[in-house]
Amino acid sequence: MKRFLHVSDNSLHGNDEIKKIRPLVEKLRERYKTVSKEEHLSVDDEQIVPFKGRSCLGQYNPKKPHKWGYKLWVLCGATGFAYDFEVYTGKADNDMYDTEPDCGASGNVVIRMSR
Repeated sequence: MKRFLHVSDNSLHGNDEIKKIRPLVEKLRERYKTVSKEEHLSVDDEQIVPFKGRSCLGQYNPKKPHKWGYKLWVLCGATGFAYDFEVYTGKADNDMYDTEPDCGASGNVVIRMSR
């Protein structure tokens, strides 16, 4: 089934590490953003999607129950609902506006999620 499931055009080339699933990720993010947010929010950087296959995006965290997988930055409310997320694709994926200060990888994600 995975062989025939495609969410993007294979002929497109670019530097995006998740270019094959980017359309699916963006659709999910659009739907999450339609839900009204709570007053108290938190950005959690230790969400791991379990995966042990071969991938340049795989992360290893020995303190987690699922030690290998894809790392996600998730904007969550006090109830635990996810309002937004980003797939961690490395230090290079650190897009900020020119008027915003550079606060490092973790700080920049918080700034992007709070926009």
